[in-house]
This record gives sequence, structure tokens and C-alpha cells, in this order.
Amino acid sequence: MHAAPPFSWQSLRANTPAADAFVHLNHASTSLPDQAVFDAQRDFLDLEASLGMHRAVDRMGDALAEMPALVARLIGAQPDHIAFVDSAARGWAQVLSAVAPGQLLEVFVSRQEWAANLMTVANLARARMTVLQHPADGDWAQVVATALDQRERSRIPVVSLPLQSSFCGEPNRLDGVASVVRDAGGWLFVDASQAVGQSAVNMQRLGADVLVFPARKWLRGPRGIGVLALSERALSLSEQASTSELGAAHFGLPAMLDVHGTRIDRLDETAVTLSAKPGASRFQAYDYAPALRLGLGAAVVTLLASNVGKVSTQILAMANGLRARMLQIDGVTPADAGGSGLVCLRTTGVDHQSVVHRLWQRHINIAAVGAVYAPLAFGHDESVLRLSPHVLNLEGELDSVQEAIAQAVDYARNKHA
Repeated sequence: MHAAPPFSWQSLRANTPAADAFVHLNHASTSLPDQAVFDAQRDFLDLEASLGMHRAVDRMGDALAEMPALVARLIGAQPDHIAFVDSAARGWAQVLSAVAPGQLLEVFVSRQEWAANLMTVANLARARMTVLQHPADGDWAQVVATALDQRERSRIPVVSLPLQSSFCGEPNRLDGVASVVRDAGGWLFVDASQAVGQSAVNMQRLGADVLVFPARKWLRGPRGIGVLALSERALSLSEQASTSELGAAHFGLPAMLDVHGTRIDRLDETAVTLSAKPGASRFQAYDYAPALRLGLGAAVVTLLASNVGKVSTQILAMANGLRARMLQIDGVTPADAGGSGLVCLRTTGVDHQSVVHRLWQRHINIAAVGAVYAPLAFGHDESVLRLSPHVLNLEGELDSVQEAIAQAVDYARNKHA
């Protein structure tokens, strides 16, 4: 793997090939990888072209074997508790399918829940969903405790919360939630998609049983790969820990299996007996793209070299400056409370997607987020404009975006007047 370059914001931008091609303020959706990510992927592809896949994997075996430990270091987890998946949503779905095999589940979600996770719950016949009330004072532990106290006792509780909202950027305080969930015999799922790469994330301190995130967002890795991390408690199989020891039914095998993480213990003409291999491997596929995995590793190396705390501080400063500029535009109101790199806005009488399209034509990337992605947060026709700066962005770019959005909003209003 290539060593990270000497750190500075300027060097990060200089080592990001697409940084000067346009103004990118959509890092919350897909960020811009730096050259190290492309080099890691290209090196493997070149090797594969000359040696074939199996020999290339063998040649890069040591680098590939380092990936779980590298990711674990970033999020405060154990290497054998890491599984690589093709997306955060797929990892989330795989784990939910394995919770308490054969038993009924009650899945508690917030109105910030990602749409794909809601689809997974809806499609799992033994699960039902309960929507948590948003805490007025930010205390999720009390909200969760109240909801779990009122739960149906015949169902195993699963509590799913994002570390940061994808549509308003709100950082969720999860202090104390894990202990409340465990006391109720349940499991805590944390979606860190908008957090990893933007702020410090420590799975141990969170007490999460499941944590998921993709590489493509704030981490600045490649698209098509994500991370699933599990707690020791979640990985304790039924034969290793009884229900009374865990306080909840165990995690079994996921819905999708293959030879990477599962083995056949007994096979005859009428039955197959299966068991899981140690660690998180049962949630990881045998077939994968080695180049993507190496690209993810390169992104982690760059972030660690940059210092996560410094990155977080710089992102917040950029977002605060951008938000202040946006609120000077007539008819634009905030849809976020600050505190993160997501700047979310509402406009009066304007189709947000049309604003996104007009800015795209001016080589500026932003997003409109609505019910397609967060159906519990938005009505059918509701949305917000979402701008998400990163350490790559320049102050001068923020000025140009202010002017461009003001013009796009004004154009949309006059067009529909």
C-alpha cells in the first residue's frame, strides 16, 4: 500500500484528481477519493491483468490481510469483528436476518432511518416496526427506555439509530442507549454512514452491537464497498453462550450464506447441518473485489494520517461558513441545527431538484434529499437541499456557491410565478 503524503489541507486537495474539476459539495453522498485510493485499485488491476485474479490475490495477500485491522483501528473495534460488504444497507440487512433465528422481532427506528433499512424490516415476516419519538432534549436513552418498557415481551427488541441524520445532519447523542437496550434483552444497531470520516467514531464507547458505514461518503473511499462491525456479544454463538448469559437471543446465520464464513458440518440425503466460522466472517461474501478493498484501506490510511479530530474541526468550520452564506439568500431557511458537515436548507415555493440540476450545469454538485431516502421524515413532495463540504473545499468556492444558489432559486421562483 502507498504511504500517505505529508499532511496539509493543500496536499489533500492537490492529491485529489477531481477537486479542481468542479465545486463538490456532496460529500455526504459520494466524496472525492484521493490519488492513493486510485493507485491502490489500479495497482491491483494491473497485477491482475498480468497474473490473473488468483495469483494477484496471492501476491497482494499481506496487504489484503491488513484491511480488517486497519478499519478496526479507525472505529475502535476488533479485527475479527469486521466484515466487508458491498454497502452499509446490505450489511444491515444481513445482520437483521441473523438476529434471534425463528423468533419474532420488534425493530425500533427513528424518523431519520434510511429507507433501505425500513424496506428490510418490512420484508422480514417475523419483524414489526415501531417508530421512536424524537427526544426534545436530545436524550435518546430516555426515549429508548420508555419505548422498550412498553414493548411486546414476546418479541426480541432491536434498536436502530443513526449517529448522524442523513437529511438534517443532526448528531445523535447515544450515551446510555446501549445499556438500556441490553437491560431489555435487545440489540443496538448504529448506522454510522454520515459519521465515519467526518467525526471520531468508537464502537466500544458507543456500545453498539452492530455498526455499518460505506466507504464512499466522508471517508473518501471507493463506491461499492462498506463495513459491517459487530460486538463480541453479537458474535457469541448459541453453543458458546446461553440466552440467559446474553440477556437476548443469539445471532445465528444470515439469510445469505457461502463458503467464506459458513461450513457444512454434516450432509446426508435428508439434512444439512451448518455452523459459522469464528468472528464476523459469516456476514462476508466469498466473492469480492480486491481492488475495492485495497482502495478502502488507502482511504483509511489517508484519514488516519490527516488526524480525524483535525478533519472534523475543519469540516465543521467549512459547514458553518457555508450555512452563514446560505442564510443570506432571500427565501432560504435552515433545515438543520448545525453541529455537523451537513448544511440542509428549505426554500419557499421552489422545486429543490431543479436547483440541483441548475447548479450541476454550473459545475457545482449538491443534493436534494426527500422521501425516497427518508420516508419517515418527509411527506411525499417534501425535500431539503443538502450541501456537504469537506476539507478539500476552498473558501472561495463557498462564495461562488452562494451566488449560484441565489440565482437558481430566483430563476425557479420566476419560472413558476
